[in-house]
Amino acid sequence: MQNAPIPRVNPADARRFAALSAEDQRLVELRMAAEIARLSRRRPRKSLVAQFEQASATIAASGRAPALATIKRMVNESR
Repeated sequence: MQNAPIPRVNPADARRFAALSAEDQRLVELRMAAEIARLSRRRPRKSLVAQFEQASATIAASGRAPALATIKRMVNESR
């Protein structure tokens, strides 16, 4: 089995995590594992398109049109 890459962690977050009790650290690890699993599961294309459109609308509404154009270009080029 390959070793999983070690994510970069903000030093302040690492200190806060280290200050937690062992039980709280385990809860954080379980929550992270659940979130990674949720984000990793395959979803229907229609769901992904809807999520992308919602994110696009949010980016456009925040005045970040150049960033939105870049994201859309990258998505189109990856097809």
